[in-house]
Amino acid sequence: MSPDAESMSNSPSTVGADAAGDQNDIVVTARRRDETASQAPVTLTAVGALQLERQAIVGLADIARFVPQLVIGDSQSVQGGSITLRGIGSSESNPFADQAVSFSIDGVQIARATVQRMAQMDLAQVAVYKGPQALFFGKNSPAGVVDIRTADPTANFDSKVSGSYDVKQTEWRTDGFVSGPVTDTLGARLSFYSSGLDGNVRNIAPADPVLGSVRADAIRDREYASRLTLKFEPSAAFDARLKVSYNNLKTGGPTENQQLISCPAGVGALSPSDNCRIDSTVVHPNFGPSFSRIDPRYGNGTPSLTQTQWLASFEANYHLSDTLKLTSTTGFYSAKTKYRDTLNSSTTRANLLANYQEFRDKEFSEEVRLTSSFDFPVNFIVGGYYQHAKLYDVFIAARNADAPVVVANFNNAATQRSDAYSAFAQASWNILPTLELSGGGRYSYEKKRLTGEIFYLPVTTAVPERSFNDFSPEATLTWRPMQTVTLYGSYKRGFLSGGFNVSAVDLAGDRSYDQQTIKGPEIGLKTQLFDRKLRLNVALYDYDLRGLQVQSQVGITQIVTNAGKASVRGGEIDINWTTPVAGLTLTGAFSYNHARYDVYTASCYTGQTIALGCSANPSATGVFRAQNLAGRQLARAPSVIANAGADYRTPISDSFSLGFNVNGSHSSSYYANPSLQSSSLQKSYWLLDAGATLAARSTAWELAVIGRNLTNKLYVTRANDVTFTGSGTGTAAGLLSDVSAVPSRGRQIMLRLTVRPGEWGR
Repeated sequence: MSPDAESMSNSPSTVGADAAGDQNDIVVTARRRDETASQAPVTLTAVGALQLERQAIVGLADIARFVPQLVIGDSQSVQGGSITLRGIGSSESNPFADQAVSFSIDGVQIARATVQRMAQMDLAQVAVYKGPQALFFGKNSPAGVVDIRTADPTANFDSKVSGSYDVKQTEWRTDGFVSGPVTDTLGARLSFYSSGLDGNVRNIAPADPVLGSVRADAIRDREYASRLTLKFEPSAAFDARLKVSYNNLKTGGPTENQQLISCPAGVGALSPSDNCRIDSTVVHPNFGPSFSRIDPRYGNGTPSLTQTQWLASFEANYHLSDTLKLTSTTGFYSAKTKYRDTLNSSTTRANLLANYQEFRDKEFSEEVRLTSSFDFPVNFIVGGYYQHAKLYDVFIAARNADAPVVVANFNNAATQRSDAYSAFAQASWNILPTLELSGGGRYSYEKKRLTGEIFYLPVTTAVPERSFNDFSPEATLTWRPMQTVTLYGSYKRGFLSGGFNVSAVDLAGDRSYDQQTIKGPEIGLKTQLFDRKLRLNVALYDYDLRGLQVQSQVGITQIVTNAGKASVRGGEIDINWTTPVAGLTLTGAFSYNHARYDVYTASCYTGQTIALGCSANPSATGVFRAQNLAGRQLARAPSVIANAGADYRTPISDSFSLGFNVNGSHSSSYYANPSLQSSSLQKSYWLLDAGATLAARSTAWELAVIGRNLTNKLYVTRANDVTFTGSGTGTAAGLLSDVSAVPSRGRQIMLRLTVRPGEWGR
């Protein structure tokens, strides 16, 4: 989807807005300079405030609908979800793993999937920079960066309140802001958001005298969030901006909507009432009070999840002269998640696996950079970055609701402390007025230290400390023969540090895995035609990966390992056309991605037989333990993603305007499990969104109907073998395990009323 016609400095409210076809590009900072999206020599997709508001987007998973090759979905993990871009991702089951797709929120970089569960309200824009982004972002991002900018204080008093109700999903939302000047030099903005979701999914787990009765409404989520922004501009030489966000989320547990999607027996091996297909029912039993005898944190045996997150950023800009600017960005991020749930949703008490997990993350970061803007042909940017992070994870799992016993190695706690340092520099040379050559690199060094406990006693880890380092160069040649044409070619290298496996593992062994690298070229064309009414972007890329970090299933344990080699190559095209029909804008995008393992011997999935490919690395008894995935498609890497949309705004009287929008998106098939189990294959699907608005042209109010996934297509992005099901892995007569997944949300029809009190009487 091409950039929305909205500057990042504008308020994201759209009440009473008429046409969407403004010809101004979004201003992005992909190279730590302000550039328009149509001229920045980076492959990106930007979504502006207008589109975010009209589509009622407050979660990162919703953004993926508009970004080709970005796949985001929920999962049954404390991490918060699975995220891939162009098929490149990281483990979502290991909470200590950095993500290959990182997030930059108001200048603070976070390589954790936990932020997926953080409400992103009152946004100015979202830009997704694709491909390695090592040079300009502190924690190297081999797949790309999701850059989120929230709205700033307004020059004049402004406010907004929205209330919405989803008649299909039984969800309510309220959000809004109050913004304006406090003094001549200080502005403030307070944003808020709250929601409640009861869902249309029924829990059909049978009542049990030990486990107890369950709630009929399977999903019961509550979320509250707020953000305070202060912007201080005492002079032309100095300005500063402080943003502090808070988010609180409570749900019925990470598996509250986990469903069986494949069962060899036709029904769940551990939950016979499950029909083993994605629909509006789920089997999600309680696990009973007996587990609290092992650990009181199991509580009364009712599944639940609570998560609190804090995010603060402080950016200060010092204009040392007319041509030199010094920028300091200080970041703090804290996340605390606790959940208790069933890992296998078993209604068979003897096989029920109950789990308590707690994850804490505290990160502090500081980046300082110096940027020049000389009149002569050569300019530069140079800087340094530091981050300290402390991660803490507790994992307890016990089996058998009648007589609970802790599963071996599944009662542990681990702490990881890490320090990351990097220095970066880039120089750009305007060889000709129309030709620019830029080049630079980032040197990164990161040290991680692991300590742990098993059954509350300290354990000596075989490899307690690892360090990783990399130099990531980047060079880009940009040709602008005219203001409306940008042609660029680049070579990039990216890096993702290694780390340690925790949670359901034996901490006494070597739990470390190695770093991951990516390198390759990318070329692109950005052009504006027909008096800048039509924007057309084309990009081609070809990257090779070494040490790709992937998730493997070893028995009932999931760990991160390194694949030998992989390659990702493809192309994408998108258009945005402000048509001759007044108020009508058309958009479209198409991408093809060929992501394949070149060299990778992976663990077999549960029940995989020799005939199904489990025919490598035999044990001493002749049982095979591995499969060769060379030439196979990477998980969550659809070959084709496409979307098309239309937005029409027109006045219907002197007082009112009417608007309509529709967007369709398509994804080809992909595997939702890294082991490429055939039962985890998500077939190709289409999604359809549409909406209509009636607004007072004075911008005082707006009434909207917002439809999401109108075809009610349920799909999955991550699937897992169900623990304690399946047998005979690596033999001639294995039995495949059941497979579970958390499906997407179904059809949503939202009614929303928005008012702007600040506009009344104007």
